[in-house]
Amino acid sequence: MKEEKEHHCSCGHSHEHEIHISPLKKKMISIVFVIISLIVLKPFLFNQIFSRASAYLSCPLLYDDAIRQYKKCVFLDKESDDAWDWLGHAYKAKGDTKKAIETYETAIKINPNNRKAHFDLGMIYAMNKDFNKAAGHFKDIVAMGKESEDQASTDLVSYHHNSCEMLIICFGKLGDTMELKHAIDMTLKLYPDDKKAKEAFLKIKGI
Repeated sequence: MKEEKEHHCSCGHSHEHEIHISPLKKKMISIVFVIISLIVLKPFLFNQIFSRASAYLSCPLLYDDAIRQYKKCVFLDKESDDAWDWLGHAYKAKGDTKKAIETYETAIKINPNNRKAHFDLGMIYAMNKDFNKAAGHFKDIVAMGKESEDQASTDLVSYHHNSCEMLIICFGKLGDTMELKHAIDMTLKLYPDDKKAKEAFLKIKGI
């Protein structure tokens, strides 16, 4: 019977079944492990960073920190319209209108139905007296219809109702009587107790 020979190193240990992994393979395994870990942990990391950014945003002295954190969020998830939207909000709070506009537009490109991004962008244009562009965004929100109960409880404000009121203001500033009348009639039909619409109605009637 033929005997199997084992290879012994100087330390006396058997290495008959030892598996050799090249440095390149070890590196590749490490990279794959890191990628898998990031995929699994990404939602958790995103939520943690997003919460931190929101906390910073509540303090005017920490707007730059909020921006940095929101940037990390969009790095982790470039398709998150909420992250882009709130990054735009942070830029707006800091006073960087140009970057705020660019960032809100990215959020809207990802999700055309993002009411908050449309409204905030519309308000920026209205504050800059560009009432035509402002009205375009408010019209987009109105076209989406009233918020559902879930949306209303989440947003805390009615972007639809506020957009109806802003259309009255925009068309009043533009002197567009036909669009103004339409905005007033629409608002009173949807929100009969709206004070701004009632005041605008009486003013246009000369009462």
